[in-house]
Amino acid sequence: MVTSSILFGAVVVGISYPHTAYPGFLTAFAAAQMLPQMFLVFQAARPISD
Repeated sequence: MVTSSILFGAVVVGISYPHTAYPGFLTAFAAAQMLPQMFLVFQAARPISD
């Protein structure tokens, strides 16, 4: 869900600003790769409350 929205945003930015399309896509792709890992780290770092 989040990954698809990030990639969709990268496509929109790429259409709007063609000269930044390639770096923008790489940034969005890197963010999409990082987000699941960051989520797992966040889940692991949370104190168990229940």
